[in-house]
Amino acid sequence: RPRTATVAAEYSFGEKQWLVVTAQLTGEPNAYRILSFNVERLSAPLSQMHAFTLSGKSAIHYLFLFAAVAAVLVSLFAFVRCTRTKGLRRKWLWLLFIAFGFVSFTINWSSGAVRINPLAFNLLSAAVMRNGWVGPWMLTFCIPVGAIWFLLRQRGAAQTMPTSQDQERSHV
Repeated sequence: RPRTATVAAEYSFGEKQWLVVTAQLTGEPNAYRILSFNVERLSAPLSQMHAFTLSGKSAIHYLFLFAAVAAVLVSLFAFVRCTRTKGLRRKWLWLLFIAFGFVSFTINWSSGAVRINPLAFNLLSAAVMRNGWVGPWMLTFCIPVGAIWFLLRQRGAAQTMPTSQDQERSHV
């Protein structure tokens, strides 16, 4: 089977001109053919264009950043709370359910493009990834369904448990 590879290189001319050259190759080693070849002018180096900065970002960027941090914190809080809960039946299943978030929401930090994947799941309900060394950063958060369900269940159980004063009154 022939292999297919995409190769990209960035070139700078002086201090204000940058090009990115991409080629898609196919074939066997030492016998590649060029399927496509593209030269694109850039306004800045790729490392600068795809840097993870907070300046000049929209409200959607900040919403995604807040949601990702909140999803991780809720998942961690529920995970620790579950490990400390005594007498919980099937604790290992709860821990597994809490550890993953479902339905991913991803933003391309450079362009602001948003993608929703209803069939995805992430460990601790969030992820940060980058394609290559100079690719755009992708920030993902998931809904921590297991963590939220566990915390609501624990809250409901705490409200229905009798307090020590109620127990003293019932014994008198």
